Amino acid sequence: MGKKTKLVSDPALAKDHAAGALVIPIQTLTHEPLGAIQYKYEKTWAYEANLASACNAQLEELHQQILEIPPGESSIRSIYDPELLMEIYAVGTRMVSHAVRSVQHLAQSIEAATGSTLTQTTALGRIREALALVGIDDRADTPDYQGFKEIIGIRDAIEHPTLGRDYQADPSKWDQVPLAWIISDRSLKAFKRYDAWFYVLATEWQAYEVANAKPRDLQNVQRGLKSALSTKKAPSRGQGPRPNRR
Repeated sequence: MGKKTKLVSDPALAKDHAAGALVIPIQTLTHEPLGAIQYKYEKTWAYEANLASACNAQLEELHQQILEIPPGESSIRSIYDPELLMEIYAVGTRMVSHAVRSVQHLAQSIEAATGSTLTQTTALGRIREALALVGIDDRADTPDYQGFKEIIGIRDAIEHPTLGRDYQADPSKWDQVPLAWIISDRSLKAFKRYDAWFYVLATEWQAYEVANAKPRDLQNVQRGLKSALSTKKAPSRGQGPRPNRR
């Protein structure tokens, strides 16, 4: 259990708000040396989708690096650089993970907004169940949906490795090995289909939220809260700005 933020009321900090004022959800937490911290709540499905797209762009750049490797006498491009292979693996697996999580988090967002409890446990099952709650077509009969389904299969292979998923001698089953799939054009094509599918679903969900938005009466609202935890002071400006991390 997390350490309590020890929020207490301070009338001096309380401010009145007009009827109909916009309310922004705030998440609070404790940081042992820094004290209480709060941040604006955001929908994490958007984070995940954006991170997946960023990884996809990085993977496209890495594919260009592979293109620059000249084929040998066997007409085969050979990747022997362990650092390059690790970078490809890192970027590709992050792309896969973020893509799957974007769908999981979108399903949870719909679940929370509708006050429902999803019964399905897989990413595919949860998103289809969630979309049905709000009357959005899951487009399960489209090639774009199949792109996400392919990514799900690779995610499973990454998280549940087996002998055949780690190395595959069968020339017709190389795509069962995550790194081989990531290096191949299959990864970029599957992501492009997933991205098109997810964009439509997210757009329709956002339109649904706007169309069904309703004002709410908030009960037991506390104003002028502050934390009773000790707070570490921020460094003085004389120490200069925080250095960029590369």
